[in-house]
Amino acid sequence: MEAKKSPKAELENKKAYFTHIGLIISLIMMLIIFGWKTYDLKEIVIPTPPRTIDDDIINLPVIPKKLPPPAAPITTILNAVDNKKENLQDITVDVGISPDTPIPPFVAPAPPPDEKPVIEDIVIVPDVAPSFPGGMQNMYKYLAENLKYPSVAKEANITGKVHISFVVEKDGSITDVRILRGIGGGCDEEAARVISAMPRWTPGWNKGVPVRSLFNMPVKFVLN
Repeated sequence: MEAKKSPKAELENKKAYFTHIGLIISLIMMLIIFGWKTYDLKEIVIPTPPRTIDDDIINLPVIPKKLPPPAAPITTILNAVDNKKENLQDITVDVGISPDTPIPPFVAPAPPPDEKPVIEDIVIVPDVAPSFPGGMQNMYKYLAENLKYPSVAKEANITGKVHISFVVEKDGSITDVRILRGIGGGCDEEAARVISAMPRWTPGWNKGVPVRSLFNMPVKFVLN
């Protein structure tokens, strides 16, 4: 005998009912999700009261200063001297003259003469420049005849120019010879020696009078 199912246990007829219920529940959940309101939380800043100068002041207890004790008064003890004593002796100083000798009046000594030479200023660009006797050609000839190439410079193959400055005095003499830029090897000393031994120049003139003039000169050393 075949068993038959009860119509109440048949779920196939209720399939559409459960489908509608599921759709309704899904719709309600969608409405709840999209209808929920959100609120933006903003940072709350609590303002702090402005700082005043009084906040940095710390009240410290005032400590009274101890004053040093007063200095003891200085007392001067005076010894009374009896001027009536007869044992006091007079002091006699013999200066070799009698009281009747007249004293000559004091005469102050004369100050020593100023023996320091007065050095006048050097004129760098005078109205008329100083010159070697006979002109520049004679000066080059003088240097060529009197300069001697130092042996140390020859062995070391040293060549170049020695720049020298000197002062032409008012009488044409050469003073204050200085090496501005040298090349070494004894060339600097040889150039200074020859320039110091130069004959008197014709001095420079400024405003119609001879003056001390500064002169710069290069001395060239060349190996043949």
